[in-house]
Amino acid sequence: MNSPFSWPEISTIYYLCKKCQKGNHIRFEARAYGQIKMVGGMDGGWEQINKYTEASLDIREDPGFLHVWLKTKHYEIKARV
Repeated sequence: MNSPFSWPEISTIYYLCKKCQKGNHIRFEARAYGQIKMVGGMDGGWEQINKYTEASLDIREDPGFLHVWLKTKHYEIKARV
């Protein structure tokens, strides 16, 4: 997962495409994920652009990382400080 940082408290990552160098904010939920648009900064909230379901998706947060399990893979995305 090509994500330079995460915000574990809102289960969100910033994903950067290696090919085109464009980024998107992705929000994870239990068995679902989707692209979001940030509105008004981190404390101003966000709007859901799309949402997809994935039965194997699970997430956990801790102060330093957002943990994402997808199928059999585990990803640790470092929290933005």
